[in-house]
Amino acid sequence: MIVSDVVPGSPAETAGLKVQDVLKSIDGYPVDNLPSVGTRLFMRSGGDQIKIAVLRGSNKLSFTVPVVELPNDLDSLATVVQSNQSPVNQLGVVVVDIDSAVAKKLPTLRIESGVLVAARAINSNVDVALEAGDVIHTMNGALVKTGEELRGALNRTNANNPVVLQIERSGKLMFIAFKLDGTDR
Repeated sequence: MIVSDVVPGSPAETAGLKVQDVLKSIDGYPVDNLPSVGTRLFMRSGGDQIKIAVLRGSNKLSFTVPVVELPNDLDSLATVVQSNQSPVNQLGVVVVDIDSAVAKKLPTLRIESGVLVAARAINSNVDVALEAGDVIHTMNGALVKTGEELRGALNRTNANNPVVLQIERSGKLMFIAFKLDGTDR
């Protein structure tokens, strides 16, 4: 298993883990597939310590990483979402602008601007790979700060032209590419 991302400021980064480390064991148990990693990690509670062995190049290294439980304030986030939601028909989603109140409810957010995908639109047949909880940061390289900006940029995009969104999903940055079909403008 190769470490593909280390969240800035996370216990893993603080302990010294790096991208491209090869994970060999957790608490002395070998890990050679994702289910074995999941089993070892998700059975732990906040305050526990995990011993991780990795290969970095040809060097064998060991790290002790504390388990941290992230705060979950979904009820108050739901209240903010219900009062500030905005449909983006071209993507088949409902979004919420990320302001300071929303950003406080998303403690793992890596980039503090963009729009939060609150939900998929109920009666939409748009097929864009967005999920509730995704944060859209850019469209075709331009920053997106509000749902209105996103809708405007989508409206100015010609049908069948490529669109690339930079999103954040579960603390990981990625790109989603697609073409607008022109029916939801």
